[in-house]
Amino acid sequence: MTVTFTATVSPQYTGVPTGTVTFKDGAATIGSGAVNGSGMATFATSTLLVGAHPITAVYNGDGNFTGSTSGVLTQNVQAYNFIGFLPPIDNLPIANVSKAGQTIPVKWQLKDVNSNLISDLGTLAASGLQSGNIPCSSSDPAAIVEELAAPGSTVFRFDGSQFIFNWQTPKNWAGSCRMMQVTLKDGTVHYAKFTFK
Repeated sequence: MTVTFTATVSPQYTGVPTGTVTFKDGAATIGSGAVNGSGMATFATSTLLVGAHPITAVYNGDGNFTGSTSGVLTQNVQAYNFIGFLPPIDNLPIANVSKAGQTIPVKWQLKDVNSNLISDLGTLAASGLQSGNIPCSSSDPAAIVEELAAPGSTVFRFDGSQFIFNWQTPKNWAGSCRMMQVTLKDGTVHYAKFTFK
C-alpha cells in the first residue's frame, strides 16, 4: 500500500521557503521531498510495514528560514481492508436490537490491497471477539437482528465469501447495551453496537 505524506512549511514572516523536508519514522529517515512554490513537500512510500508508525516532518531550512520539526503523526498501516459487518449486523451508528440469550451470526469480509477476498482465519487476533457494557441511548437509530444462528454453534469459520462467528449471548444481558469489538491481527479494531431485550 502506498502512503503519501505532505508537509506544509508556513513561514512566520513574508517570503517563500525553499529547501527540503525530511520525513522520519521514529528516528529513521524514510525519505524527503523538495518544498514547492506553495511551501509544500510530499513524499510517497510503499515500504512501511503493518502497524503504527510515528511520523515527523523535518524542514531543513534555507538561507532565509530556519529549520523546524513537526509534531508526531501516527500513521497506521493495515494489512487488511475491513469491508464492514454484513447482515444481519448493521454498522455504527445503528444499534442492533436482539433478545438476550440468542446466538447472533457476526459476519464480515476482508480484502487485500488488490481487492481480493482474504480467507485466512489467522487474521483474527487472539481474543479477537469481545464485548463490553455501554450506556443505552434512546436516540440511537436501531435495527432488529432478523437472522439468528443455532444455539451452541460458536465455531469461527470462513464460508467462501465471508467470516462468520456465531456469538452466543447470555440471557442475563437483557435490558443492557453492549459494544462488540472485532480485533484483527494488524491491530485494527471494528465495533458494532447492540441493545438486548
